[in-house]
Amino acid sequence: RPILSVIIPAYNVGNYISEAVLSVTRQTLIELEIIVVDDGSTDNTKRALEHLDCDQRVKVISQSNLGTSQSRNTGLCLARGQYIGFLDGDDRWHPTKAARHIEVLEHLENIDLTFSRYRIIDDAGNDTGRRSKTPPKRVKLEDLIKENIVGTASNVIVRKEALDKVGYFDPNLKAAVDLDLWIRLAELRNNNMHFIDEILTDYRL
Repeated sequence: RPILSVIIPAYNVGNYISEAVLSVTRQTLIELEIIVVDDGSTDNTKRALEHLDCDQRVKVISQSNLGTSQSRNTGLCLARGQYIGFLDGDDRWHPTKAARHIEVLEHLENIDLTFSRYRIIDDAGNDTGRRSKTPPKRVKLEDLIKENIVGTASNVIVRKEALDKVGYFDPNLKAAVDLDLWIRLAELRNNNMHFIDEILTDYRL
């Protein structure tokens, strides 16, 4: 059984999906599975994924176009890991991201969600010099209500047990879908979100 399940929703990201998946296969933490959900792509996404099946940790699921939330939920229903990571099909993880997050979650049993700093890259994958904000080490519900300081879902690794308690992504929401889930997780118990002050994610604009 893998320690970590990484869920990658993919819709028409053929130019980027290989980078995204390879950034996970190259993690220093190797006890993981990668679930790619092709959400009815009409570009070359499927063809790009065919070149990644040499790594047995990669599983590709195809479905009709249901949206990002339902794609992530499809992956969650199949995930076997104790912890869950999310990565959008055009973003990237730095090599030590999984290991650093799992280290925190293993040592701090009262933490349900972890997130790091991220840098913003351009379409070609170049660093723009822009960085995410630095929030408090422990994020409270009140902090999230003011602002989504967690940021992109690609930045998050969370306990599967906590997700099972609060439910998954709400496919009926048209905006703030990630924030909705983070708030529900924050309501589980006090001070259960931990910020890792390292740049471990690339968020592509």
